[in-house]
Amino acid sequence: MPQLVILPHVIEQRLKEDERQEVIDFINELIADTSSQLKVDIIEVLEERFEKKLTEGLINLKLELLERISSSDVKNNERAISLEAKLSEKIDERIAKTETKLDEKIDKLGARITRLEVQLNEKIDNSKVETIRWMFIFWIGNVVTIIGGIIGILKIAKVF
Repeated sequence: MPQLVILPHVIEQRLKEDERQEVIDFINELIADTSSQLKVDIIEVLEERFEKKLTEGLINLKLELLERISSSDVKNNERAISLEAKLSEKIDERIAKTETKLDEKIDKLGARITRLEVQLNEKIDNSKVETIRWMFIFWIGNVVTIIGGIIGILKIAKVF
């Protein structure tokens, strides 16, 4: 029997070889044995079946894509969590190094402040000694002046 029906390429890909031939044979037999209205009805039924299979195929494809996308999202989330953990570790290391450096600098500054305090205390002590010396010198000078004044007054008064 000559082949009257040629299946579209999309349908041929979806069907197996033996299924394609069965569909073609079935359609050819129906076309040969039926009236034009019946042919239209058969074609409509076949179109509906094809649309149904195509819809099911598209739904399955969408589901597969959604599954792949969600799997990809999970992998991306895992990768992000891993990167976040690594970044957190690096930040913690840098913070620890910075704290160590700051502690060293604080210790150096503390030692320097201690040396400056010692120097300042020495200068204060030295200035106290100098102040007492100068006070003693001025006190002696005042005593000598007062004694000299008293002696002068006594000489003028001819007590001596």
